[in-house]
Amino acid sequence: MSHGTDDGSPKLTQEDLEGFLEELWKDVLARSDISRDDDFFNLGGTSIDAVVVADKLSSHIGQRVSPGEMYFHATISQLACLAREMVLSR
Repeated sequence: MSHGTDDGSPKLTQEDLEGFLEELWKDVLARSDISRDDDFFNLGGTSIDAVVVADKLSSHIGQRVSPGEMYFHATISQLACLAREMVLSR
């Protein structure tokens, strides 16, 4: 799965970020039944899992995402929106 554009920068559309996060959550949570509006913690995510997701998302977008943001943006849709806003505002 490619996570970047031809120039090496990450894809930043809402749809691409949601796709990246969906695959990441499936891997971290060891689940295949994840939708964009599922709550990370209701799916069994822990604070340690949130650290892993935040770290990998940070690497993907090139900006630090605090694990604490997972508590305020607990769905793929919300977290993708936050990531996109962070990148566009830099």
